Amino acid sequence: MMRYDAFQMAQHARSLSRAFHVRLIEDTGLARHEAMAIPVDRLPPSKRGALADWSGAVLCHPIEDETGYAVALHEIGHVLAPLGSLVHERMRASSAVEEHTLKLMQEEAAWEWAEHYALDWTTAMEQVKQFGLSSYHAGLLEAQAEAQASRTPRPVDPQTAVRAAAIADRLARQRRVS
Repeated sequence: MMRYDAFQMAQHARSLSRAFHVRLIEDTGLARHEAMAIPVDRLPPSKRGALADWSGAVLCHPIEDETGYAVALHEIGHVLAPLGSLVHERMRASSAVEEHTLKLMQEEAAWEWAEHYALDWTTAMEQVKQFGLSSYHAGLLEAQAEAQASRTPRPVDPQTAVRAAAIADRLARQRRVS
């Protein structure tokens, strides 16, 4: 596979953002790992303002290498992939497990979009993807464990069990006497 340099990757990300009508904002004030997507169709019309003529906006650190390119494409994927932004669905989630499942779905969709449209998908880009997804997998596992723990009966303290039995015996005797 042909190797692309950072300039070519940055140009490609900018070309994709223009072609899909996504505003790509590269900001040196952001750390390399900081990025966000704003899908316009998820904003109420009164909040769209300067983005009204765009599909959305992506804010990221300037693309300086293949990992920055992957992050930028991933954020564009949040705007354009059909399941890339499930904000409203997450707000209506009936449980933490459902919310974390939806988060993971949107992350996977955005990464699939990025990989599909990338000029090349390198080992470093895959590592960034896997690192990012691992935190969402961990969040889902934690939510599942908490949900399971809340459904699992807790062991009864032996002293509490003895007291409860004594109260039950006393009530039973009172009923027999009355």
